Amino acid sequence: MGKPKHLTNKQNPFAKKKRNNKAKSAEQPEPARREKPYESIVPENESFEAYYKHQQVCDESEWPLFMEHLRSSLPVTFRITGSKAQAKLLLKITKESFFAEYDRAVRELRKDEEGGHVEPPRSLEWYPNELAWQLELSRKDIRRSEPLFRLHNFLISETNSGNISRQEAVSMIPPLVLDVQPHHKVLDMCAAPGSKTAQLIESLHGSDGAKIPSGFVIANDVDNNRCYMLVHQAKRLSSPCFMVTNADSSTFPVLQISQPDGTIAPLKYDRILCDVPCSGDGTMRKNPDIWTKWSLNQANNLHGLQHRILKRGAELLAVGGKLVYSTCSLNPIENEAVLHRLLKQSEGALELSECANLLPSLKYRKGMTYWEPATKDLKYYKTFADVPENQRTVVRPDMFPPSAEEAIEKYHLDRALRILPHHQNTGGFFIALLEKKKSLPWEAAAAEEAAREEEKRKEQTAASSGPPSKKARYMRGFKEDPFVFFEQNEEVFDSIKRFYQLDEAFDAKNFLTRCRVGKKKNIYFCSPAVRDVVQLNEKRIKFINLGVKSFVRCDNRNMQCEFRLASEGLASVNGFIGKQRRVTVDPEDLIKLLSCTDPTKPPEISSLTEGTQENLKNFDSGCCILECQLGDLPMATVGWKGTLSLRAYVDQHDTVHLLRLLGGDLSKFEKNKFQDKLLAEEAADDPEENGATVERKEEADTEEKIRYPTDPDNRNTGCCYRNTKSVHGKPRNRSESLDLFSSQYDTMITRGLFASRHTIVPCRVAQSVARCTSVSMSDRLVHVQRRYASQERNVVKSPFGKVDIPRQNVTEYIFEGYEKYADKPAITCGASKRSYTYGMTYEMIKRMACGLLSQKGCAMRKTDVLGLLLPNIPEFVPALHGGLLAGLTVTFANPLYTPEEVCRQFENAGVTVIVTLPLLLPVAELFKAKVKQYKGTICIGGKHDFEKNIYGFEQFLMENHSSELPEIDCDATAILPYSSGTTGLPKGVELTHYNLVANLAQGSHPQISKYYQPEYANRKETILTIPPYFHIYGLNGILHSVLKSKNHVISIPRIVLVL
Repeated sequence: MGKPKHLTNKQNPFAKKKRNNKAKSAEQPEPARREKPYESIVPENESFEAYYKHQQVCDESEWPLFMEHLRSSLPVTFRITGSKAQAKLLLKITKESFFAEYDRAVRELRKDEEGGHVEPPRSLEWYPNELAWQLELSRKDIRRSEPLFRLHNFLISETNSGNISRQEAVSMIPPLVLDVQPHHKVLDMCAAPGSKTAQLIESLHGSDGAKIPSGFVIANDVDNNRCYMLVHQAKRLSSPCFMVTNADSSTFPVLQISQPDGTIAPLKYDRILCDVPCSGDGTMRKNPDIWTKWSLNQANNLHGLQHRILKRGAELLAVGGKLVYSTCSLNPIENEAVLHRLLKQSEGALELSECANLLPSLKYRKGMTYWEPATKDLKYYKTFADVPENQRTVVRPDMFPPSAEEAIEKYHLDRALRILPHHQNTGGFFIALLEKKKSLPWEAAAAEEAAREEEKRKEQTAASSGPPSKKARYMRGFKEDPFVFFEQNEEVFDSIKRFYQLDEAFDAKNFLTRCRVGKKKNIYFCSPAVRDVVQLNEKRIKFINLGVKSFVRCDNRNMQCEFRLASEGLASVNGFIGKQRRVTVDPEDLIKLLSCTDPTKPPEISSLTEGTQENLKNFDSGCCILECQLGDLPMATVGWKGTLSLRAYVDQHDTVHLLRLLGGDLSKFEKNKFQDKLLAEEAADDPEENGATVERKEEADTEEKIRYPTDPDNRNTGCCYRNTKSVHGKPRNRSESLDLFSSQYDTMITRGLFASRHTIVPCRVAQSVARCTSVSMSDRLVHVQRRYASQERNVVKSPFGKVDIPRQNVTEYIFEGYEKYADKPAITCGASKRSYTYGMTYEMIKRMACGLLSQKGCAMRKTDVLGLLLPNIPEFVPALHGGLLAGLTVTFANPLYTPEEVCRQFENAGVTVIVTLPLLLPVAELFKAKVKQYKGTICIGGKHDFEKNIYGFEQFLMENHSSELPEIDCDATAILPYSSGTTGLPKGVELTHYNLVANLAQGSHPQISKYYQPEYANRKETILTIPPYFHIYGLNGILHSVLKSKNHVISIPRIVLVL
């Protein structure tokens, strides 16, 4: 039986409106790309100024200064973190090494400006121990100014090592107000991106002792992708007392925890941070697009959500606990109105506490006690009775202020802090501290209801013939690997405990892995409290991350233990490791170990000081802890003692940090990108320097001899073949790998496999079947350099003369000057006639790049690899160059490969996002099931399906992804094409932007390509492309060459032979 006539879709007004809109959009297609470039945002918004003037957010006399600061760039601020002794030493180094030359560097930067006054670096007076600093420069000033390159390098390096946190000044206040102690149970309800979370973790470990805190921090966010930002942010701090969860904050579940007497009870938190989603108009200084988007509707719409989150936080707070409510908004509807609404409902259970005394010398304005809600067209209302009927769903009764007397004497709204931009040259912020005096009026009833539900669930579980169990909670986002905790009698634990002499008090159950079957590769450590929370609540909430990597499998037949220490987890397990695996080294020896960057030549023990040599006598080989006392600061790092050598296992950022503390030479780690660019330009003018043109030798030796080519910056860019596995997958030994590599190197050079039409071009060939297991790339490069250093160069001279190779990324090089041809067709599908102009193509490329980097999109990072599984279609170009413009590496596979072949290749390349067609989606799904860090599939011709983590290509490009595109290093890897596997498995070839540009520049010589001859300057042709774009010849030799010459490409997705 069908629906009644009045319920059919044809009569549904909403469905009818949707059909009409769809028909209208079909009749009026969206305009092509903008003809003019985007203009700078003008920091003006009449509604914004009118609204806040009416609300009197500041005195009338302060208004010009308030607006002047809002329109200026935000200064750089940072905090020094770490233990007290280490922070004190780093602060001293910062003042002596960087602040001392700050005045000169800034004067040089502003030499063209009038006045010349330079504000010195200023410590934030309200932050303890001079550990927070403000520089009166924007991030853009520091990033793009050569005089400040050392300061820029310092900030980046120390941030990556976790010893500095680059954080906005006002964002540091909420964690300070919470006053977190090591025993506190802390919840950050809306934690991403994580700067405040990191500060909470630092406070938890603030006792500066080796003892692991009994408390913990739970960082939660509703967005699954943003949760991984939290993981990245907190990873620098290496805390075993930290968990990341993925849940809706407004309905955050009540978790369970074990009590000292062994009973299970609901988890109540001592400290809660509610930094809720807001309209963000206090961040206009760093997010100028808010000027164009600001609307009062945003605040009105968010009021309800903010109240629900705050209310849930108050319910989860323990009696006597403290909660901070904060926003980066100036609007009282999002601030005082939300507080008043909850305080009124709590009937005295919550109290707004004074917090200004915790921040001496902080300039602020007291919380507002009167405001007037308004509609988006700025019609203000003093009472709800004045609101017209049609506006009562927008302006709600709870948005209105209390009486003047109640606002101060009953609700104490004046105790909140309002920080305005002109107070101390910061962003705008709102902070309020709530203390829970007693249980909320509705908590008792809610607890009883929860207890009944729990009892009912237990009865259903116990009854075998009872009704089916309740459906499991829906877990959004990616499926996480399991958290598998050790049992007391875990097999691998015995060898670890024996070799490292772990303390008897250490509980094996605090170790965990992320796999249930197979060999344990990484072992993580967490505190007992974290383990208890996870084991009791895995079915109640989705845990994203916890624990610190402490041990890594390192199979070696000469090792007594098959696991070595991981440097990031050393601080957590250091206190449990016995003296047998500790060795004291002198500071000068530690500098020598850290300064060694050649893994093939670790310092020999005989070259160290006598004291260190004495400490290493009768010391067993293998992983160890290197200890060093630097004044009052004890230092420890992971090391490896060989038969005759000693080395430090530290990543580059920590290496730089430790050397900086020890006073070592950092010159080899300093990178002046401005000087590198200048040298590259000079080298491009001198063929003798860059080796781009090679002269023929008059009397060549009978045996051809090759010298290893180097680039102008003395970085290796020669041919290298990286394959350390045999055909059967067994690792070769070191000498066998080197011999194979050297012979293949000879073969490739003498056969001219990497020589273009008239120049020998240096290029790099990547690892083939697997990651390097025995000899690193740098080992091979050094070996080849030595082998050919004494041999003469084989010299070949081009008959066409010199070719200038620009230092550009390949996308900029190909589409340079595209504006002139913006309306000309760039690429057309020969099957469907689908066509894009050069203007449309470049706009799609930029949108693709922003989407790949955006947190709303794929949230890819610089180290990620984009995989293309596509035939020759027009969308291949924006997919490829969108990845390249985002600074990613792009690889591609033959779409006719079997699913297993595609998965093997993409897994080998490290692909995290795939771009493909609906027909090939099953292959992408199969690959997704095989890898852990997969971030999504972009389907050309498909639609969004977030449950399967699929993005429709068209929708993906149309969404407003706001991302800052990175500066691209020309020597960075651009593409990773694979061979066809004729002689074994396919092998990956690593090609840089410079390699691709060099090849195109040579092919653009007028005597090689007619399209660069004068008579062809204005003649554009249509060129059919048949070779596949996933092949390097079809890509760079044809597609890129045609696009560079601004001709018209016809792509053929499929060829059918008709006999």
